[in-house]
Amino acid sequence: MLYKIFLGQSFLDPVLYNCTGTEIYADRHLVLGVLYFSMGFIAQILYLLVLKTFWFHEPFWEHACYRIMFFLENNCIGFCGFLSFHYTNIPGIPDMLSLIICAEFAGIWSILGLHPCYNMKFAVFFGCLVFGTWHMSCFYVLILTFNRSCELLAPKFGRLLFSGKPLSIILCLPIFYFIYFAFFTKPLIYDVTESTFLLNPLTKATMAFDPAVYTVYGFIFNNFFCMFFIGVNYFVVCAYLLYHSCSTSIRTVSKIYRQVTVQCMIVCTCHFIGCFLYIYMQYRQLPNVFHVIAQLAWIGNHGLPPLVYLIFNTSIRSKISFCHLQVNRMVASSHTDQKSGGIVKTQKRITTVM
Repeated sequence: MLYKIFLGQSFLDPVLYNCTGTEIYADRHLVLGVLYFSMGFIAQILYLLVLKTFWFHEPFWEHACYRIMFFLENNCIGFCGFLSFHYTNIPGIPDMLSLIICAEFAGIWSILGLHPCYNMKFAVFFGCLVFGTWHMSCFYVLILTFNRSCELLAPKFGRLLFSGKPLSIILCLPIFYFIYFAFFTKPLIYDVTESTFLLNPLTKATMAFDPAVYTVYGFIFNNFFCMFFIGVNYFVVCAYLLYHSCSTSIRTVSKIYRQVTVQCMIVCTCHFIGCFLYIYMQYRQLPNVFHVIAQLAWIGNHGLPPLVYLIFNTSIRSKISFCHLQVNRMVASSHTDQKSGGIVKTQKRITTVM
């Protein structure tokens, strides 16, 4: 829809987003609003810590899986990735934008009880952007899942595909995914009454519309393909790890690999849950609790990765400093040479505490 901006047209369809006769205020959901907002805000603080660690510590860049997980958080690497992979990125802006909309924006509107018709242009515009970032993050999850399978089952092929320029090109592909879904499809719009994002804004004029009117076939294909691809890949990975764990060749599967795979599986689980529920509830009436679960899964999709890294990865956790203040303690001792009447030496010891 947003492509119309470049044509000098209004991107707001007067029929699909007709607010005639619709009240701009709805029932408030204070608890859910505070929960959504808090999850988004806390996740963004954790992002800053983890992204800083990925950014400034070279060892993490040596592993393709960490590079992919970094761009899962930092979904906009720009076309400069074709030229240079190192330090040319804008840390966390797209994923933080997603959290601002799907967590903090949703939380504020739930607290205030505002229907999308309060400002439909605002809701549609940012709904398009967050729709694009959702699909872009799904693409990165698929890349991450495939990377885990390749490194386990076909390590030579994995090293060839997930290193150097091939990896840079692969990490740029989701940008086109974002452009398509953000500019050329209908958006997801937050509905306070349902406490989740829906394709139909549920105004008085559109409430009775056939769901097919708002169908985005790319959305359906993306979500079902994500569920299938993630399920198949991690079934193969788990079967492989289980087989070797029960055999004498357990040493062939390193502890580091198992640790990183667990992190990736947890990160991908939110995608799996969110993909299923967000498709199903567009076309079938579900109890409101499932709408909340879907919304929490979406927030977890963008906000869970840094928490997972901090809990399960001691390497990342050991590199994080919560502040840059350095406390210096000086212990000085002076010895006076009474025979010469002068100061022999002053020793200072400086201890730096991070």
